[in-house]
Amino acid sequence: MYECPKCGGKLDVIMSNDVKLDKCISCGGIWFDDGELYKLLTTSVSLMIDGLESTDTVAYNKQEGYCPLCNMVKLERIQSKTDPDLVIDKCPSCHGVWLERGELTALTIKAKKSDLLDIIKG
Repeated sequence: MYECPKCGGKLDVIMSNDVKLDKCISCGGIWFDDGELYKLLTTSVSLMIDGLESTDTVAYNKQEGYCPLCNMVKLERIQSKTDPDLVIDKCPSCHGVWLERGELTALTIKAKKSDLLDIIKG
């Protein structure tokens, strides 16, 4: 079981559209291994698997985090070129992606899919 990069809680495996994801049982954030977010977004997205955004989401989003797989590798903040509100945390080593609770739902609803896919592939 991995540790949450933001709150230190434990990550538990959940399923969404045949993709195994690691979700924090404390803060509700989700870890996507390399390619999982892309696969989920290019098939059909199960909205609300990550819950609703909250004040905690904003606080955790401002925190630095470290990759749960690569241990002490610091996550990079990747910002959309077309929408400054679209920011994800990505591991420069294993290319995994961390989204705080509610970010998957918010990004899916308000982002252009092609723009979001550019962020996670880039």
